[in-house]
Amino acid sequence: MMEETGKAGFVYTIETLDAQGTVIDTEVVKNLIPVEGLNYMLGASLTGVTPQTSWYVGLFKGNYTPLNTDTAAGFAAASTEFTDYAGQLHGGKSIP
Repeated sequence: MMEETGKAGFVYTIETLDAQGTVIDTEVVKNLIPVEGLNYMLGASLTGVTPQTSWYVGLFKGNYTPLNTDTAAGFAAASTEFTDYAGQLHGGKSIP
């Protein structure tokens, strides 16, 4: 019997630019997709699971490492919500 495993996720490259647009720092960040997300992706693409129409992003801080077993129900209690944002979003829309 042959067993194969794979990983799904995203890799972000974050660049910090100076006033002239020159890259002064680069950071590569890997994003984890929890098992619940992987199951949804497979189900929606292969077995007809109803697609989600609303998506949410959970920003957090503190000493917490996300796990592949995380769910939205337990994540808020395990991490610390990030609320220190200010300024404007792309397109000039203010952050409340």
